[in-house]
Amino acid sequence: MKIPRLAALSALAFATAACGPNLAADHRTALDCPAARGHLTRTGQAADGKACTYRAAEGAEVSLELVPVKSDAEATLRAIEARIAPPGAIAGAKPTAPAPVVLHSAHGVEIRVDDDGKTTVDGKTARIDVPGLHVVANDKDAEVTIDGVDLNGGDLPPTLRDVRMRGEAFSRDRRGVRASFFKATPDDPAGYRVVAFQAAGPRTGPLTVGVVRSKAKIQRDGYILKDVRRLVRLNGGT
Repeated sequence: MKIPRLAALSALAFATAACGPNLAADHRTALDCPAARGHLTRTGQAADGKACTYRAAEGAEVSLELVPVKSDAEATLRAIEARIAPPGAIAGAKPTAPAPVVLHSAHGVEIRVDDDGKTTVDGKTARIDVPGLHVVANDKDAEVTIDGVDLNGGDLPPTLRDVRMRGEAFSRDRRGVRASFFKATPDDPAGYRVVAFQAAGPRTGPLTVGVVRSKAKIQRDGYILKDVRRLVRLNGGT
């Protein structure tokens, strides 16, 4: 009789630990910044442990920060968005009119896309605008975007969702949040073509935020942002 009782007590202790608060994430005061993570190499670390920087081989710059929540998580993330992609940052830019970009050429038929998002097919104008699929172009290349992700500099608010904290798989409450933001900035005066961030942590904070700036084109679901996401979740506890 003692062995089953011991097993039951062990199971109860495990369930209690799984449902209890994740104190390590809630009370984090310093980041865990490994020397390397995937394609990222650490280039600096703050003395107080609240920030560190990484760089990818292609030149993308990453800053990992421990950010306290002010007001609420949504307001904190909006402030980060405004900091890395301020609305008026490229207001003075004077882009030149790009030449049409050839998307497809076969059997004597050329499909070209202009800077206003329209396509030219054998000299006739048509739109590529179907549910979940849009064509966007600039003076250097053409992008096909899916699920409403705009890679031509359009405003896209951070995507935020409630999640459970690590160790709380059986908890009814989702005390954690994850968020992502991605914006192409082809006219940025500093030359950054993409700014983005990944964030995770307890809804009450602190949030771990990985900010990405790149002068080369990177994909929203590419390996650089995946590496940043792993760093963020390592520290955010989600």
